[in-house]
Amino acid sequence: MDPRRLHMFLWLRLVVLVVFCGYVAYEGMTIVAVLAALLIVLTIWQLIMAYR
Repeated sequence: MDPRRLHMFLWLRLVVLVVFCGYVAYEGMTIVAVLAALLIVLTIWQLIMAYR
């Protein structure tokens, strides 16, 4: 896969996860929001590694 496409999809996944995490936290689904937050941390780590 082209690295530029990979970066684009990682950024897209990060945006979707942030919106999703905000929504489920607003709705009161704490466990799902915590899982989404963990996925956000994983995605940020993947972005850092991808740009190295």
